[in-house]
Amino acid sequence: ACDPANRGIWRVTADGQAQIIAHLPVEALPNGIALYHDRLYVADSALSRVWTVPVTGGTPTAWIEDPLLAQAPGSPFPAGNGIKVFRGEVYVANSSTGQILAIPFLNNDEAGAPRVHGQMPDGSGCDDFAFDVFGSLYCTTDPFLTVVRMDPDGSTEVLLTAADGLDGPTSTAFGVQGEDRFNLYINNAAFPFFSVAHQPSLMR
Repeated sequence: ACDPANRGIWRVTADGQAQIIAHLPVEALPNGIALYHDRLYVADSALSRVWTVPVTGGTPTAWIEDPLLAQAPGSPFPAGNGIKVFRGEVYVANSSTGQILAIPFLNNDEAGAPRVHGQMPDGSGCDDFAFDVFGSLYCTTDPFLTVVRMDPDGSTEVLLTAADGLDGPTSTAFGVQGEDRFNLYINNAAFPFFSVAHQPSLMR
């Protein structure tokens, strides 16, 4: 939010009621969010950190601050962006460096030392991503107009491009029930400053 009073983490209930549960400083740029053990973990695209706060709300604290989470000098793209928890680690996409970072949970869910899990191909950056059950993750790259699979060993493959209808793909998720678990959903934001086709959509 541009209004400092509304800058922070919001809860939206199933019936659509919205309430701010944690305020963040105006210099913060909260982006991706993940839930683990009744705590929220929020990637910050401006500050070199991941915030954490209980799901019940309160004062956020920096769960980790590290140079790997910083924005690359001169890059127009954000730093910490998408964030997911998978098999005891927090994964964060640094869009400005093109790296996927993995941060292990230690005792009491404290942050361990981050490592570079993989590097996006062709200078692209990952916006948001989803994991499959095998540990491969599927990255949307927004202005680069691709969906990229990164396997557990860090190798990558471009799966979709603009020729498949991508228009600013910003986030992705798998279905959750039955055969829909094998479907990957892709949100095309079609931001006007990146888009050529100007076709926002939800693809499957």
